[in-house]
Amino acid sequence: MIKVSEIMSLLLITIESGESLETSKNLLREKSIHHLTVTRNNEVVGILSIKDLP
Repeated sequence: MIKVSEIMSLLLITIESGESLETSKNLLREKSIHHLTVTRNNEVVGILSIKDLP
């Protein structure tokens, strides 16, 4: 059995909910990732996938 801790990222890359989609796209490309954790006032409010973006 594989533990989540063995495959998860240690660094969580986040974006504030008020940021633009363009900023989100740029961050995903820059960091070479497929998902961003969306926050509002330092609380997680969602996950944004590269597949969600136009």
